[in-house]
Amino acid sequence: MRLAPDRDGFTAMARSALDRRASALDDLSLARLRAARHCALDAAARQSALVGSLRAVRSWLGLHLWQGGMLASVMAALLAAALWQTLSHGPGPLPDGNMDMELLTHVEHLDLYENLEFYEWLSGNPDAG
Repeated sequence: MRLAPDRDGFTAMARSALDRRASALDDLSLARLRAARHCALDAAARQSALVGSLRAVRSWLGLHLWQGGMLASVMAALLAAALWQTLSHGPGPLPDGNMDMELLTHVEHLDLYENLEFYEWLSGNPDAG
């Protein structure tokens, strides 16, 4: 990585001193520095691959969570509209209760009420029929 040229004299002087010291290193030190550099580059590459895969997972999750949130919002709106529609119209029509009363009080069925005790006894004794 090359740094932009500095106008500061101290930085230039420090850089030249470090370059002179680096050129004066023996072969063993240079080999160890080169090995450390390769190790650092490998670690950075592994970390970069991990960060890349994490970014891919995060973008996939972000997209699907966004779509899931939209779907949930639409479903909630549809449910609210259905409930509002149902509650605004009130309950549906009820069956006519007068029809049942007419059947019970009809003259032909009055003998049923006269013999009610007999019918109760008959339902209690299945062998009697």
